[in-house]
Amino acid sequence: MLIPTRDNAAVLFLDLQDEIVKNSRTLPLDRLSRCAGALAKLAALHKLPAWLSAVPPGGAFLDGVLSPLGNPAPRMRMQTTAFAE
Repeated sequence: MLIPTRDNAAVLFLDLQDEIVKNSRTLPLDRLSRCAGALAKLAALHKLPAWLSAVPPGGAFLDGVLSPLGNPAPRMRMQTTAFAE
């Protein structure tokens, strides 16, 4: 098994904005926020590249994700799919 390192892995956080995640039907909001925050902390701890992608006007990105990563600005996109741009 390949061990993830900053040379072969990255973390992409998509649409974790207040106005979007509050409508989650797969996980309760508090659990989704905790899990995404834990993943952000792990990415920062292991110095993995991390990107944030958001859609307007989805509101503020979850602070639990932003804080561990040093409060980067999410990349705003205009397409519905995160991989189109």
